[in-house]
Formats: sequence, C-alpha cells, structure tokens
Amino acid sequence: MTIRSAASILIAGVFAHAVFSAPLAQAADTLTLDQAVLMALENNRSLQHSAIEVEKAQDQLAATRTRQFPSMSVYVLGAQQLRSVDLTLEKGVLGTYEGTGPLPDNDVHLTTPLAPTGSIVGKISQPITSLIRIRRNMDTQRTGVKLAQEETRGERQKLTRQVKQLYYSLQTVGSSLRAVRETQKLYEEVEKLTDNYVIQQVALRGDLMETQTRVARNTQLELSLVNQQASAREQLNQLLGRDVTTDFEVQPVLEATGFEPNLQEARGRALRERPEIKQAMLRQ
Repeated sequence: MTIRSAASILIAGVFAHAVFSAPLAQAADTLTLDQAVLMALENNRSLQHSAIEVEKAQDQLAATRTRQFPSMSVYVLGAQQLRSVDLTLEKGVLGTYEGTGPLPDNDVHLTTPLAPTGSIVGKISQPITSLIRIRRNMDTQRTGVKLAQEETRGERQKLTRQVKQLYYSLQTVGSSLRAVRETQKLYEEVEKLTDNYVIQQVALRGDLMETQTRVARNTQLELSLVNQQASAREQLNQLLGRDVTTDFEVQPVLEATGFEPNLQEARGRALRERPEIKQAMLRQ
C-alpha cells in the first residue's frame, strides 16, 4: 500500500468520526432554540412595531365608539371692569315734550360698580342623523383591528421561521467546522510524515506538494465556515433585538425523531390557520 492511499483512508476515517461522533463541550453561554425564539418574540423591533399598529387600530375604534354617545359641554365666561364708568345726564338733555316736560326732569348720575360678572352656557348634543354612518365606520375599523392582529400573527410566524432557519444553519456550520478542524489536524500530521519521508527519499516531493495543497484548501474552507458562522450569529442577534456582537454557542444537532406529518392534515391546518388566508377573507 502506498503512502498516498494510506493517507486517504486515514483522512476519510477521521473525517467521518469528526462529523458523526465528535463531542461538543457545552459553553456557559449556550443558546437553545426555544430561548432564541422566545427572546425574538419579546425583543424584536419589527414585531414590536406591528404590535403598536394593533394598539393604534384599537384606539381608533374606541375613539369612534365614543362619537355615537351624547356629548356634553359647559362654557364659563367671567369678566370684571378695571375702571368704573361715571356718566351724568343733565335735566332735559333728551329733550322737552308737551305733557311730559323735560327728559330727564332732573340731573341723573350713572355709575358702574367694580364687581365681577359671569355667564355659564351648557350644551348637550346627540348625533342622531349620523349614527348609521358612525356604526358602519366602526364595523370597518373592527375589521381593521382583526387585519392588524393577523398581520402581527404573521410577523410572529415569519420571525420564528427566520430564527429557526438561522439557528439550524449555525448548527450545520458548527458541525462542518468541527469536522474541518479535525481534518486539518490530520492533514498537518500527514504533511509532517510526508516531509520526513521525502527527506529519507522514501516518498516523492509531489506527494508532499499534494499534502500541502490539501492543508491550504482545508484552511481556506475553515476560514469560509468561520465567516459564515459570524455572519449567521450577527443576523440572529439582530432578530433577537440585542447587540450584534454578542457571542454565543448553539446546541449540537440532535438526532431525527422520525416524525412524519400527515399531508392532508397539514394542508387543512394551513388553510385554516395561515394569517395570509385570514387577511384575504377579512379584506373580502
């Protein structure tokens, strides 16, 4: 058996062992999938904005509801003169007439008191003629509230799906990265072994160059996986509503449970529960 074939068999064995049975040390800041989903539903900014839209629609409905009830208003006006007005009407200033004589028949002194005066006006109104229009507008706004709620539910489902996709991609990249690093150790050992064989003139320099090429390609693959892992972590942190530089680890890939959903049940549930279907029905 040549050195190249032996090295290939050893590489394949170590790679398979690293992928399927390499243990992962649990880090102190390991983030589970359930924790990630719950954190995203609580802190995601887009979802919070959607929830605010629901509250706005409910407030508009409540404001419209109050318009159908009687409204009462009270106006109070108060005033007081800052200076008294004094006026004297002399005798006969308004004229002298037969049978009555002069008006006034004597001097009259008029003055205004420095006392406050005020008035109170109350009003009660009921929109009788516009009640039908107000109630129809309320029906429209109730539909708007339901639409906003379904949109929020759709945002929650979309956010959950995105979090799970990123989490699963991190698990996949993590498994590949562990396998690549184990393979890198093997390649480095093979490179040292081949270098010794070349010095001893037991192996060809071409074998050494091929091993060095494998080491370089594996290093490049490891760097690419590290970049993918960092990018996925930043995206997941953004969905979770926290600092994108927050470091964390994900749980290792679990074994498949073998559960297979029924196609007809899944299709019927989708038609009943999907927010997009309910929104279309409400708009219709």
